[in-house]
Amino acid sequence: MINIKLKCDKSINKKLKTYKIPKRKLENILTLLVNDKCKTRKWWWYDIKICGINDTSSGYVWGSDKMEIALRSHDCKNQKERKLYFIQSIVHEFRHWVQDQIEKVPSKALNYTERDTENLTKKYLDNKYEKEARVWEDKVEGMLDFLK
Repeated sequence: MINIKLKCDKSINKKLKTYKIPKRKLENILTLLVNDKCKTRKWWWYDIKICGINDTSSGYVWGSDKMEIALRSHDCKNQKERKLYFIQSIVHEFRHWVQDQIEKVPSKALNYTERDTENLTKKYLDNKYEKEARVWEDKVEGMLDFLK
């Protein structure tokens, strides 16, 4: 069993309060997602640092336990959309963390540049690992009611 514990900075904790998301429930969802994907008989505990950045784009620092989550929403019209965007950003970057830390995917497998990401190029959109992260974003949308 893999257990996830989030170490959030002040800005992320403030966003969690704003959207009325209990951190423990978010940790439970992440634990559920990772254990569904990665079967293990041993017990593993991971602490993941989440830092807020004043941007609309999030990122994961490959080779570390640090995720940078956007504090601003991109193209969201209401509170519900902003909440979903925030949660999906965390889950997307968490999927990259799982790929790196648990599945041992090398960073070169994400064979796109920051420019590809900004311009949403085919190289970025068709990358196997980016597709997997977007699938996890869709999974969490159905769990949004649990985060109340």
